[in-house]
Amino acid sequence: MNFCQQAGVAPMAWSPLAGGSIFEESNEKAVRLRKTLEIVKEEIGANGIDEVMYAWLLRHPAKIVPIVGSGKKERLDSAIDSLNLSMEKEQWFNILTSSMGHDIP
Repeated sequence: MNFCQQAGVAPMAWSPLAGGSIFEESNEKAVRLRKTLEIVKEEIGANGIDEVMYAWLLRHPAKIVPIVGSGKKERLDSAIDSLNLSMEKEQWFNILTSSMGHDIP
């Protein structure tokens, strides 16, 4: 990511919803992350955590471009709807630290 930011290249996120595993996995990280995504979903008025995940990627400082590989209209609508969401820095960092499992030093 650092190289991409320095070179002004926007990285692409293939499978930005982790292949759907975030919705199904029961490991500690997935459960922790879903909990945080649900909280942020309520705070920003998103329809689902998938919209929050897209909004998080779009707010990333590296200007990540999510690649939606789904042919399902609902998934495409979620990606489009995420463009209208506003996420505060604190919410963004809450998702980041939840995913990492620890605070940022």
